[in-house]
Amino acid sequence: MKKIGIYIGAAVLGLLLIIIIGLSSLSSFITPQFVVQSLESSLNARVNVKEVNINLFSALSAIEVKGIELGYRDSVADKGTPLEERQAMKSPVIQLDSIDLGLTLSALLKKEFRLDKLIINSPDLTLVLNEDGSNNLSSLFKPPVTVNGGPNPSLTPEALEERRKEEEQAKRDADSESKEPFSIKSIPISISMGELGIKDGNVKVVMKKTKQIIQLNALNLILKNLDIVPDDLENHNSLKLILNTDLGVIGANGKESSKFLLDTSGTIIPFDAKTGLVNTAIVHSVTVKEDSYISGFAVFDSLAGELPALKNLNLKMDKLSQKSTLKKDVTTKIGYSNGRVSFKDSPIFPTSNYDLTIVEGTWIQITNSTHLMNGKIISTKEESDRAISQIDKALQAGSKGGDTSEMKKKIFGDLLEGDRVALPFQSSGNIKSPNVGLKISLPSLTDLISGGAKKAISDAIDKKIPGAAKDALKSFGF
Repeated sequence: MKKIGIYIGAAVLGLLLIIIIGLSSLSSFITPQFVVQSLESSLNARVNVKEVNINLFSALSAIEVKGIELGYRDSVADKGTPLEERQAMKSPVIQLDSIDLGLTLSALLKKEFRLDKLIINSPDLTLVLNEDGSNNLSSLFKPPVTVNGGPNPSLTPEALEERRKEEEQAKRDADSESKEPFSIKSIPISISMGELGIKDGNVKVVMKKTKQIIQLNALNLILKNLDIVPDDLENHNSLKLILNTDLGVIGANGKESSKFLLDTSGTIIPFDAKTGLVNTAIVHSVTVKEDSYISGFAVFDSLAGELPALKNLNLKMDKLSQKSTLKKDVTTKIGYSNGRVSFKDSPIFPTSNYDLTIVEGTWIQITNSTHLMNGKIISTKEESDRAISQIDKALQAGSKGGDTSEMKKKIFGDLLEGDRVALPFQSSGNIKSPNVGLKISLPSLTDLISGGAKKAISDAIDKKIPGAAKDALKSFGF
């Protein structure tokens, strides 16, 4: 995922470089044919661009590139066939409605980089992650073998040898430099950015190993008002992040198991003000919207009655494994550092089937799907009454109408919160096959009933059987 993001970012930056170079000449020079030819000379892809619009008659240079498509390389791209002679691309892999760019070129004279706008509108792509770690997009961003009907000049033996020498020299230069991490203070230029990101995107991620699909619909990811002055990070070190999307999880059975309606907006401090190092402990407020839902979550399936402690108590709470819909918006603080997402508070999610509390400190390592979750599920009053009734019937049947009040105290003392069943739990390991355990001790019905029967017999012995016979019976455990 990270490499794909880098590849796509590099392609977009390449497109920007092509356009910015063209600004030094007539705007008519940058045509769809020019952009396509330039990109197909550097990418192992077939490219299509429908329209390029440029406005150089304002303080802000505005550029719009419309109808961008990237597909797998074919003979049309290899030959460099002119756009007007090409048939429509049948199955583009990546589609962008448009890219809008606004750049204040005069700011460079003041040692400022001012990107007023870079918006990718309506991107549509499918990323397939194969079991061996490869994916369906990386091949698009490799150098092409054939360019304009002939061998790629950048892949000749001489060019490859020159590239190897340059890479070795770069490595030697890097090795000779300090091993200290990157600091924004090492960049002698202020950075000001108005708006950068994606609007109305649709991204599908297919994971071959788990046979799951992550679907991001109506994705808006916008970075705004970036203000970075390396020499004055105390006062100029901020970035506003806006993210909202419908995130769906489709299981191996082809059915959507979860949907999270996410909305977040807030200011981020990207660098440490003293050192200039990247801030690796970003905390942000995220709102999970009403009508988000979850079903088929392995942790909740275990809590529905699969755990041995629950089976021994004949406690089944079927609704915990059923589709549960969030009844109101919930905002929580989320931290991100080195691929780990963690909860910085303890939010309560009220759903149609239970109230879920996630305890502060819970984390998910998104790079390998491991996790540690501490939480508590409180069932609805209706589901709690049904569970209590199940246990009560089992106690009555096992005790054959005897007094079960003491047994109930032992069961419900830790199990109930008010008049509702509460299950505090901990889950760890892989999120698909978690290790789930209760954080309370529950007795088994068999032990309770057996203990109750022994106590009843012992009480009867004390009342009705004389001394010697009583001692003999108690020697057998009564």
